[in-house]
Amino acid sequence: MIKKLGLLMLTLVTLANLSGCSTERFVEAPPPANENSYDIVGSEPQEDEVTITVYYANNDYIMTGDDSSGKIIPVEKHVSVGDKTIEKMIVAELQMEPGEEKLTTLLANLNVLSVDTVEGIAYVDISGEQLSGGSLMESMILLQLVYSLTELDEVEAVQVLVDGSKADSLMGHIEIREPLTREDVG
Repeated sequence: MIKKLGLLMLTLVTLANLSGCSTERFVEAPPPANENSYDIVGSEPQEDEVTITVYYANNDYIMTGDDSSGKIIPVEKHVSVGDKTIEKMIVAELQMEPGEEKLTTLLANLNVLSVDTVEGIAYVDISGEQLSGGSLMESMILLQLVYSLTELDEVEAVQVLVDGSKADSLMGHIEIREPLTREDVG
């Protein structure tokens, strides 16, 4: 009988404690990084709009080999940069078809693993899975990447990696062991 009375008392004390609890939870906000900055819960991330220049392949050159109108053509674009770096935005834009009949991109089917810039070199890591093609395709990919990324003041050259490592070439035609400048691919 004493055990049952003790168990009943324990149950009543537990219920009394639970009845005073609310299902709402209040989380104290962390202190601001400095006195003038505050994070507002639920606010939209700020996105800055910037103008970038990306170089698309000229379809006329690809079809005829006539480079009088240029192998690649620069196009200015206004993009919103959220949490991505400008370098990642440029490569992402190069992977989308430009929407103009005379222009195309040869990066659309490539799986770009990462894009980072360190000490003036943009490192573009490409998956080796989709890398096959002739010298024209390889040169156009490199032209598009190098010209577009070196439009940025902070990028002097582009190092193309395959599956995280330096490779002799993308598709067997053009040496990519060292960072490439416009003079190297132009």
